[in-house]
Amino acid sequence: MTLCYKDLLELCCIEDESDFGGYVVKKTGVYVKKYKKHAWNLLTPSEKDVLAWHPTMEYDKPALALPCTLEELRAFVSDAGLAGCIDEEAEDEMLANIPRFPDNDQDKAGPSEADDIAG
Repeated sequence: MTLCYKDLLELCCIEDESDFGGYVVKKTGVYVKKYKKHAWNLLTPSEKDVLAWHPTMEYDKPALALPCTLEELRAFVSDAGLAGCIDEEAEDEMLANIPRFPDNDQDKAGPSEADDIAG
């Protein structure tokens, strides 16, 4: 399942895109929030590590790029210290609305060349 910006806002009940647990949510992804230099300097190194966690430490790039998969979102919220932010009921509803296709490949592919020759 691929999630876009709107899905992320809904699944994580994000009301303020400018402060999602120390991150900023944009249409292209979730970015580490920038803090005022004075306030940042008052923090301990361990506090800075928690507030500025980024998987690649490339802070100009999103910590979680969008669109992403549900699995990528789950891994991100766990690693970023945001565990529990996913609304499980919203997730269940979103998953229930995904179109399902039969397992029979013939049904998906339509008539084969052999059908044309035999017909």
